Amino acid sequence: MWINMENTFRWILMLALGKSEAINKFPNTSNAVLRAMLWWVASIFIISLVTCFILSFSLSNNTGIVKFFIAVFLYKFCCLLLAAVFIHLCAILLNKEDNWKKTVTAFYWCDWVPSVAYVAIFMIVGLFFEVKI
Repeated sequence: MWINMENTFRWILMLALGKSEAINKFPNTSNAVLRAMLWWVASIFIISLVTCFILSFSLSNNTGIVKFFIAVFLYKFCCLLLAAVFIHLCAILLNKEDNWKKTVTAFYWCDWVPSVAYVAIFMIVGLFFEVKI
């Protein structure tokens, strides 16, 4: 079952407006959790790759760039998984283990909203203000 992005944005907006029935709209499957995490894993990979690419031009000795890339990627990936582990642990402690996948899916999809908002704000501000270096 593929998640329709239009519905996903609608569910995120419903959660932002405080409607509790929106959490039940997210699928409660392992595939849904992996699909929601996929966007974060891809962004972590790309950001780590771009960081190492920039560092390779600024450093004269770039033998440790690959090790640095792997370390940064693994660190960020472990931080990403920590949210799912914490939600699962809380679900076990509260005897609500049957809905933890739904909660993790909603968390990962809703976690994109601040990132997209920051990018949009910086793009709008960049249109009006010129930075001179």
